Amino acid sequence: MKKKLISTTVLCILCLIGIGVQVSEAAFFDFDNLPYPGDSSDIESYMEDIYGSDITVANAVVGDGIGEGPLGPDHYIQSSLSLGYDWFEISFNEVPINEVSFEWGSTLNRFIAEADGVVILDTGIVGYDYGIFSTVFENPVTTLMFHDSFLGEVGIDNLDVTPVPLPAAVWFLGSGLIGLAGVRRKSGKR
Repeated sequence: MKKKLISTTVLCILCLIGIGVQVSEAAFFDFDNLPYPGDSSDIESYMEDIYGSDITVANAVVGDGIGEGPLGPDHYIQSSLSLGYDWFEISFNEVPINEVSFEWGSTLNRFIAEADGVVILDTGIVGYDYGIFSTVFENPVTTLMFHDSFLGEVGIDNLDVTPVPLPAAVWFLGSGLIGLAGVRRKSGKR
């Protein structure tokens, strides 16, 4: 009996540790293994497999550099005016992020990135251009939105995000709950 209680407790703690590791490491998305032309559901599945948590992607398509787009010949994600998309967004629904970097490209006018509705990058009028952007957020961010002045297409590649780490209090709470469950189970079996 005692052996079973200890093994159950150890298993629960290992599960908590596994969950913590899964969402506390940086996640890198190069989009190269996505099918062209892929849609938002393809992108969501790909990102969720890497991130290990629920992600929603809206209005994005997979671009592949045909016509030598600003992000090069490999796959990336972009808006698509021909499909009626002049913007796209990525939401980290369960585990927000506190850091992001990405390569950006704009085909016509400018590139604008927002984090939870706050502009974090506005290139101004750049025309056909690309660059690299990186920032650390003061507060956790759930949704990233990308657009231009709604005249052309924008895209991102090599997206690197760092999830908000699981707070130590959650670890202690989880350990305490496991301990209480074990004590209750033990006292109920007498």
